[in-house]
Amino acid sequence: MVFRFFCKHGLTKTHNLAYEECESQQVVFSKTSCPNVLKIQSRVLSDVIIHFPSCQEEVTLTATPMKITLKSYSEEDIGISKVMHTEVHLNPEEFINFQIGTDSEVTFCLKELRGFLSFAEATSALIMVHFNKPGKYVYKYLRSMYVI
Repeated sequence: MVFRFFCKHGLTKTHNLAYEECESQQVVFSKTSCPNVLKIQSRVLSDVIIHFPSCQEEVTLTATPMKITLKSYSEEDIGISKVMHTEVHLNPEEFINFQIGTDSEVTFCLKELRGFLSFAEATSALIMVHFNKPGKYVYKYLRSMYVI
């Protein structure tokens, strides 16, 4: 694909984008089999994620029947005095739907989560997350929210 922009003063910008067809892959996963379900407004989750530094790569979500904890996660051993640890707790009242059947810990890529939340906020969507225990799939999706 080639994009050409004709700008002022006779300037032309050309961008070449490569395109390759590939098969889309779908994970066979039943969200009804997950004992843990969270439903939250994207703005609330964005307000929590903003407290994590941009250099942080991953964040761990710990779910218990009493609360959700988001904490920074790092595998690097750079010394305890040089690492900044961030931990935020969310109470069940902050969620639209809070159903925790099994204590779980799930680690997310923070960069991808931020991108997901940006899109969710732009579309005023609610976020639903269905998950089980570590090593199992996490099913997250947006649900459009209509304001009347």
